[in-house]
Amino acid sequence: MSTTLKRLWLICLIAILSGCGDWFSTANSKTKNNKKSTHVTEVVSEQDFNTMVLKSDKPVVVDFWATWCGACKTMLPIFSKLAGEMNKDYKFVSIDIDKAKGLANKYGVTAIPTFLFFDGGQKKGQIVGGQSEAAFKKAIEDNLKQAATKSGTTSATAPTA
Repeated sequence: MSTTLKRLWLICLIAILSGCGDWFSTANSKTKNNKKSTHVTEVVSEQDFNTMVLKSDKPVVVDFWATWCGACKTMLPIFSKLAGEMNKDYKFVSIDIDKAKGLANKYGVTAIPTFLFFDGGQKKGQIVGGQSEAAFKKAIEDNLKQAATKSGTTSATAPTA
């Protein structure tokens, strides 16, 4: 194999592994896996954020993302799937940082994807970067457990003395 071909192969492999491999595809990018779930609300203004996140009656998972971000595209089907599965306990919100730069700056988002967890109008946690579905679900559940315990809605009972 020639050196040039080896380099091209390596570039392609890196692009695929980093989540940017969709530019190799000739298929329509609006496949089922690239659509946002109907359980995800898109926020584009600080007023929307205040209403949908800070004044929410249940904990909120906020996804800060961008259309040009490969890792964000990789997380989209996971975020959408979990939004559908967990929408009874959590509200799921997405924010395109190119449309809402002020919110990204306000919450210190310096890398994407960034997922923030809010409860009672307060930021309770944060994870940055791509996650496996299992790891992302665990992060949500860990934050949900804290929120449920705080609000007294957990089914677990404390041991009696």
